[in-house]
Amino acid sequence: MIAYQGEKKRSLEERAQKLSAHYQRVGIKAVWLGECASTMAEAKRHYLLSGGSPVIVVSDIQTAGRGRRENEWVSDYGNLHYTAVLPMPGEISKIAGYSLLIGIALADFFRSCGVSVQLKWPNDILCSGKKVGGILLETLHDRTLGILPGVLVGIGVNLCSAPDGIPMAGVLTHGQVLASDMFRTILEISDRVLRYSVEFQREGFRSFVARYLEFACYRNEVVVASVTDDEIVGVYTGIGNDGALQLQTENGLIELYSVNSLRPIRSF
Repeated sequence: MIAYQGEKKRSLEERAQKLSAHYQRVGIKAVWLGECASTMAEAKRHYLLSGGSPVIVVSDIQTAGRGRRENEWVSDYGNLHYTAVLPMPGEISKIAGYSLLIGIALADFFRSCGVSVQLKWPNDILCSGKKVGGILLETLHDRTLGILPGVLVGIGVNLCSAPDGIPMAGVLTHGQVLASDMFRTILEISDRVLRYSVEFQREGFRSFVARYLEFACYRNEVVVASVTDDEIVGVYTGIGNDGALQLQTENGLIELYSVNSLRPIRSF
């Protein structure tokens, strides 16, 4: 565990106090840590301790971050590690679209900063062909807990460094600029997540489909989707109103809600 001293300690304390004060006004507990194993785990812990109140957790360093299929990694100072626990946006069946919504919030922010990214369905963020970030959702809906159902929204972005040994991992263009004012970066992303979540609660994903397709990676290309022990080849034609991936195959249009991997191929 790191022990901040001097200016670095004062910087962390200032960011933590400002974030807490900003979100306290709207009834959200916000915590900024110097280091933790996982912001997902910390956010879940705070959510349960609070009896189901919204929570935001940010950490400078994450030593056991969690991705899809329970993959873990260490992410150092300067990268973005964020988790919010928010009320469940309607029925659990809407979660597929909600994951895409979070991607739109990130892509919109990066575009406002002059950085172009693509969204690889369902939860990867690409920049110049490299994966620079990801989104992980986890639901909390155990009725025995006696709390309102919630959803953990985990976001990780490589602003300054990428994990070693992963060829497709990259760093966001101008990421160091965003990292130099991490408080503003966190605030801009978090406010978008909250604002878009309200619209999603009211309208569902339908109103976001066109916006997602602006950033969609591989759209109108021939792709192969790995599903369990099978591979499905088709043209990535669009996204359903519920967030499903739509592929035009030799057997007609199909919709997928979960894949192990998605990659383009040269010929059909």
